[in-house]
Amino acid sequence: MPWHIETDNAECDGYGVVKDATGELVGCHRTRTQAENHLAALYASEPNLEEDRAAGDPPAIVTDIDGTLLLGDSVNQALIQTLDESDAEIIVLTARDPDQRTQTETRLNEIGLDYDELYMVGGESDDVTAKVAVMRRLLERFDVIAAYENREDIRAAYTDLGVDARAPRSNRAIAEEILARFTRVR
Repeated sequence: MPWHIETDNAECDGYGVVKDATGELVGCHRTRTQAENHLAALYASEPNLEEDRAAGDPPAIVTDIDGTLLLGDSVNQALIQTLDESDAEIIVLTARDPDQRTQTETRLNEIGLDYDELYMVGGESDDVTAKVAVMRRLLERFDVIAAYENREDIRAAYTDLGVDARAPRSNRAIAEEILARFTRVR
């Protein structure tokens, strides 16, 4: 059963560890580090998610935004095309702050991404822990067939969950690979 950390729980003066499904407070801590350690211990005691995935879960692809869909000032059109051509649910999972939801939704619409869900975990002290917590919840509902993420540490954490985690590739990177193969053939 997934859990998360709250800083505004009425029953806790500090950092509360709360069950996602019920909203039940399972622990209250003075520091975020203590709460994260409690969260890690709870997840460590969970059964292997890959073994527990139910057959028939709808397929989903998870993608990050910054450094993945957006590469500096350019848009990763190759990845957007890959996502648009997929029949899977497209889920955006970003470390952007939830206060930026309106701007983020506007930007995703501007780049033409047709997505189904948006999760924003910014403001958490540890992006890896926050993104892994969301990924665990997603694995309960979906067969996550791939996750695109520019950060190697987050990709490694996804891989540990049994998710095919991929580094984003731009049109330029793909073109360079093709050109390199062509040059070797000559």
